[in-house]
Amino acid sequence: MVVWIVVIALIAVVIGFSAYGVKLFRKMICREPYALAPTPEEADEPMKLDALWSPYRMAFQEGKKFFCLADRERAEITAHDGIKLVGHILWPEGVRAENGEPDLSKIKGFFQLMHGFHGTGYSNFGLVLPFYMSLGYAILLVDERGHQESGGEYITLGVKERYDCRDWVGYLADRFGQDMPIYLDGISMGATVVMMASALDLPGNVRGVIADCGFTSPKEIMGYMIQYRMHLPTKILMPLAGLLCRFMAGFDWEACSTLDAMKEGRLPVLFLHGRADDIVPCYMTEQNYAACTSEKDVMYVDEAGHGLCYLMKTEECQAKLAAFVQKHNPR
Repeated sequence: MVVWIVVIALIAVVIGFSAYGVKLFRKMICREPYALAPTPEEADEPMKLDALWSPYRMAFQEGKKFFCLADRERAEITAHDGIKLVGHILWPEGVRAENGEPDLSKIKGFFQLMHGFHGTGYSNFGLVLPFYMSLGYAILLVDERGHQESGGEYITLGVKERYDCRDWVGYLADRFGQDMPIYLDGISMGATVVMMASALDLPGNVRGVIADCGFTSPKEIMGYMIQYRMHLPTKILMPLAGLLCRFMAGFDWEACSTLDAMKEGRLPVLFLHGRADDIVPCYMTEQNYAACTSEKDVMYVDEAGHGLCYLMKTEECQAKLAAFVQKHNPR
């Protein structure tokens, strides 16, 4: 009788953890509902913000408003695996003529911005958009796969997104010229994406990478979230989550890491991270910086939480960013 009770209890535990693993998979990997980019008429509508960023609502709202009212056009490409990808090109004032054609002599290049996990370009980068435009650059805000208007049912935490990033670089180079300077800039998962992409075969007009609070690999960040954010046993949930990623979402979370990419990359990299970040721990940027064999620089902000370096130390970040961009594109 006792044996049967133990067996039933073990079965119940396995079923419980399996059910939680599936729930975790759906939360972390499955896409959110499709959503169109906000229109100029929606510029003042309140944003939905996570608790982390709610205290800074006014600043983020201004960023959204800037995006909504900017001169922008929708771009679309097909990913390497056939998924439709959507982006939004923002032009500095006066660059485009009435017929919509840009005068490329009026810009110094492009920033290609890759947002974070379950984020949007305008929410993650809204604060820095005016500054990048003030430097003389146009901007490509990418809707990553599984987000907003782009296709894809699953988020692969950088494994497939790195190729999407490369394909968007190809789009910019093909449309605006192989000599048009491009900077890759990512935040959170987007930082992981641009770091991984930097080790791929990119055109020579990519001048540098800006990586703000990126994690080292899908496996590492998933393990950190399960153990330290959810306080659950990794030995049980990690193998299950890995199997779900492989057989349902079609990717191996051990296929790549930023540490390997940083050892292989040739592009200069500017790293940023807040030491108060409890979503992507700061030690991951320390590891990425140590692994990087190309030209590199780093800025840490002691009081900044996840993705908040620019907000907490705006002037210092602007100086660091401007120096990095000017050094590698004195155009």
